[in-house]
Amino acid sequence: MRYGNYLSIRNYIEFMVVAASVGKRLARWFSVGHQVSPMTFRLPSPLAELDIPFVWGPLGGSLPYPPGFETYARGFDPVHLLRRLDRTRMYLDPLLRRSLARASILVVNTTQAANLVPDAYRHKVRVIPDGFVYADRGGIEICEEPYIFSSGRLIRYKAFDLLIRAFAAASSRLDRGITLQITGTGEQRGSLEALINSLGLGARVRLLGPVEREDNIRLMQRSLMCVFPSLREAFGQVNLEAMAMGKPVVATAWGGPADIITDEETGLTVLGRNPAEHVELLADAMVRLARDEALRRRLGNAACGRVASHYSWAKLAGQYDALYDEIGR
Repeated sequence: MRYGNYLSIRNYIEFMVVAASVGKRLARWFSVGHQVSPMTFRLPSPLAELDIPFVWGPLGGSLPYPPGFETYARGFDPVHLLRRLDRTRMYLDPLLRRSLARASILVVNTTQAANLVPDAYRHKVRVIPDGFVYADRGGIEICEEPYIFSSGRLIRYKAFDLLIRAFAAASSRLDRGITLQITGTGEQRGSLEALINSLGLGARVRLLGPVEREDNIRLMQRSLMCVFPSLREAFGQVNLEAMAMGKPVVATAWGGPADIITDEETGLTVLGRNPAEHVELLADAMVRLARDEALRRRLGNAACGRVASHYSWAKLAGQYDALYDEIGR
C-alpha cells in the first residue's frame, strides 16, 4: 500500500482491513498494541477491534487556523474543511468514539492537540513530543551571514506570503545588505514570486526552490535567524532543526511551535489577532533580532540546549517504555 500526505477514503479502508486482519493474527503473541501512524484524529484505529490494551498515538493534526485567521484559506480546501469537523466528529462518529473509548492511552504531540480530545477521554491523554534525530549534535559552530532564513512547502497555511509582507514592512529598519532566503517548493511559488515583484523586493527576497537536506541545514546554520510563520503547524520539526543549529527562531505561537519555543527564552513567538497584525509582529521580531546580536546568541544557545534536553529519541523512548509499564500494571 502506498499513501500520500493525506489518505483517501479508499486506501484508508484498505489500511483498516489489512491492519485489523494482521492484528488479529498477531494479537495472541503480544500483551500491548501501539498504533503510531497515521498521526491524525480523523481516522479510527483498527486496534480498537482487538482484545488487547493499546496505545494510540502520537496523534496531532486536526489543528484549525488561529482565531482571526479563519478566512485566510481562500477557496475550497477539503482538508481544511475536514480539520474544522474533526473535533465534532470525535463526539459524533461512532467509529472514532469506539477508538477513543477502547484505547488505554492516547498520546498527543502537543498541548493544543490534547485540548481537542473530548473531556470524557482526557484522563487518558499523555503529551509526548516528536523526537529529533540530531538533538545531540553538539559542537555547533555559530556563524552568521546577513540573511534571514525560512523553509517549508510553499502552500497556503505555511504563510510565506505573510513572511514576505513582514520582511517588506521591516526592510526600512534592516540593514540593506540583509536578505530573506526561502527554500522549498509548492503550488504557491508563482503567486509568491508575483508578490515579491509587486513589493519591489526582487533583489532582497530569494525563493531557492527545493534543496538537499544538508544544504538546507547549512543555509539554516549560516543565517542570522530563522523565521517559520506557519499558521497551523501540528508539530514543526523545522523549528527543532534550527534550534539544534543554535539559531534563534521566530514562529507563530500556535500549535506545535507554541510548545517547542518558549517566548523570550529559546526564541520569539508571535500571534496577531488577524493577518495584518501578524505581519506587523513578525516584522518587529525580525528587526529586534537583527539589531541585537547578544539576544540572538542568548536565544540560540538556550534553544540548542532545549532540543538536546527535551527532544532526543533516547529520552522519548523512556517515556514510551513508562507508558507500556503503566498499561501492564
